[in-house]
Amino acid sequence: MASHMSTDATPRTSSADLTGFTGFNLPHELEPMSTWAYVGLTILYAVPVIGWVFLIVFSVSGRNLNRRNFSRSILFFDLVALAAYAVCVVLGVAQLPTSALDAAGASSLLQGLPF
Repeated sequence: MASHMSTDATPRTSSADLTGFTGFNLPHELEPMSTWAYVGLTILYAVPVIGWVFLIVFSVSGRNLNRRNFSRSILFFDLVALAAYAVCVVLGVAQLPTSALDAAGASSLLQGLPF
């Protein structure tokens, strides 16, 4: 039966030693993003107009590969959701809001009342 243990005498590094990734000397384009960077970008992309601008800029930017790929995935998801919504509008399943009151759905509720 073969052993799956390593026979080399070099000590393995723990995950605590790799937190800064200083030993790898990665170029800036390949440096990993922190969890908070992903959270911050997700919040930024949720802002209506400014978020779309940053989303498009970061999707074509080559400064950081991880940020570019994350931005492209969010952009792809948003475009798929927009296309699905457009199909629902064309089929009559969803309705485009015509006013702020319709967007809230209150006018459709009031139309069914007898007074």
